[in-house]
Amino acid sequence: MNANVKFSAKGQIVIPKDVRERYRFVNGAVVEMVETPEGVLLKRPKIQKAATAEEAWARVRAAVHYDGPYVSDEEIREGIERAIKEKYGKPQAE
Repeated sequence: MNANVKFSAKGQIVIPKDVRERYRFVNGAVVEMVETPEGVLLKRPKIQKAATAEEAWARVRAAVHYDGPYVSDEEIREGIERAIKEKYGKPQAE
């Protein structure tokens, strides 16, 4: 896909929506900018595997901009189990 885009007064450009969706360039996403002889290339950075579950959750919280209280893995599991029981564990009223 080729597209012409304009720079704003602040030097920003808008990447077309279908391109953003295809490459998962979401709000706050980090992209790597690489200079090439032909111009500039935007790349998604390679995903690094989290060393621990806590590190993985920290990345998730950062990605969704979560700034609420700390929630442990156990509390998350309990909440999921509770929601499943509430939705599927009770007999259906006839």
